[in-house]
Amino acid sequence: MVKPSVLVTRRWPAAVEAQLMDSYDAVLNTGDTPLSPAEIRAALKTYDAVLPTVTDQLSAEALDVPGAKTKIIA
Repeated sequence: MVKPSVLVTRRWPAAVEAQLMDSYDAVLNTGDTPLSPAEIRAALKTYDAVLPTVTDQLSAEALDVPGAKTKIIA
């Protein structure tokens, strides 16, 4: 069975990141730099789930993605 693809936009606690890597096809933003609106739009076209933090700027511009693949932003 194919694991859902997940993007973690910023660093999370190591134990959480390890669990995500084990359970999903997870990509971590190890540089821990904020994503631009263009990068967020690209992520919404690529991943099944995007896991932002409160520091991410999820503006209308960033979320305006026709045909997005992402099913959940959590």
